[in-house]
Amino acid sequence: MLIHTYHMKKQRNLHPSAPEEENSITVEFPEGTEEILGKRANELQENMQADEDGKLKGKLLNVTEYKGFSNKAEEQSGNYIAIKVKEATEGKTVTCKLSEAKSKGTVILDNDGIVVYKITAKTQTITIEIEGNKKVLDLTEIELGEAV
Repeated sequence: MLIHTYHMKKQRNLHPSAPEEENSITVEFPEGTEEILGKRANELQENMQADEDGKLKGKLLNVTEYKGFSNKAEEQSGNYIAIKVKEATEGKTVTCKLSEAKSKGTVILDNDGIVVYKITAKTQTITIEIEGNKKVLDLTEIELGEAV
């Protein structure tokens, strides 16, 4: 299993006298043959990266018959992103929320730290909250694979 790890800055505290906080959210992208809800990571996405400000790059492949994601036929095809938040594996409470979600909007992560979302538009964002600290992932630069 190959996972790329990206440490991202917390949202900047706007109070001028508050100290700058250290990086605290670690986002990883499962790759290769790791199975995620019945599909291999390399069937879902490729070359995923995140910069320290949360801007994502890479490609979300077009997937069909993703029955492990949903038992509803209309939710089993499209573009999906798999993200692992390391802090969830360390026992912290991690909540992820997809903007403009048609299903699976807000998710509290299990201790495997992995969440899968169906992405329908690059204008969507994913907000990660860990014990009161938030980070927003920007999807505007990802590539959405088209149906073949």
